[in-house]
Amino acid sequence: GDVYKRQTRGSRDGIFVLSEDEVAALKLLPGERALVKPWIKNSQLDRWVLRDLGQYVLYVVEEPDPVSMPNINRHLARFRDILESRYEIGPMNRPWWRLIRPRRPEQFASKTPKILVPFKAAESRFAVDYGHHFCSADVYCINPSDAVLPEYLCCLLNSSLLGFYFRRIAKKMGRLYEYYAHTLVRLPIKVAPMSEQERFKGLHDEIVARINEARRAKLPHSQAVRDLER
Repeated sequence: GDVYKRQTRGSRDGIFVLSEDEVAALKLLPGERALVKPWIKNSQLDRWVLRDLGQYVLYVVEEPDPVSMPNINRHLARFRDILESRYEIGPMNRPWWRLIRPRRPEQFASKTPKILVPFKAAESRFAVDYGHHFCSADVYCINPSDAVLPEYLCCLLNSSLLGFYFRRIAKKMGRLYEYYAHTLVRLPIKVAPMSEQERFKGLHDEIVARINEARRAKLPHSQAVRDLER
C-alpha cells in the first residue's frame, strides 16, 4: 500500500477549520457544501479509534465563484487581512483565499478506509478511518493495497511485536517516536490469506467495540482491551 502525509497547511481554526455550528451559520448553498470536508487532528487519534469532534475544513483550492459561492466568498473576505499575512502568500505569490499546499482530495476521500497515525507519538496509535477525514499536517495515512484489509493491517501495526521492532528502527525525539513514511515502509508485514485477515478483522472490531463501551462508561480503555492486545 501507500504511506503519505495527509497535509493541509494554512488551515486556521475559525477560517478554514470550522465546527458544526460555524458551518451551519454560514448557510451554505449545495454547491458550497461540497467544499466542506470532515476534519481530524493529531490530538484526536487514539490507539485503535478516532475521536471525531465534529470539525470540518473548507477545502478551497480554486477561487470561489462569487455568484455560485457567495457565502464562502463572504466568509473568507472577513478574514482577508489575516489570510494575506500568511508567510506563503507574499513571497510565494499564492492567492490569499486558498489553503496552502493542499493535497489531492482523492488521498483523503477515497472509497476504501485508510489507517491514520500521528506523525509523533510515544507508542503506536494506529486507527482505521472510516469517515474519509481530511487531516492536519501532523498525521500520516496508510493506504492499504486491495490485498490487505485495513483492520488486519491495523492489528499488526498496533501489535507489541511490530511496536518493539519499530522502536528499534525509528527516530526518537525526547519521549516521542517519529512515524516517518520511510520508517513505516520498513516494517515487515505478512500478507496473510483473506480468511486469516477476516479473523483479525473480527479481533479489531471487538477491540473497537470494547473501547467505545469504555468511553460511554467514562472508563480508561487500556484495561478493557489489554487481554485482546496480547
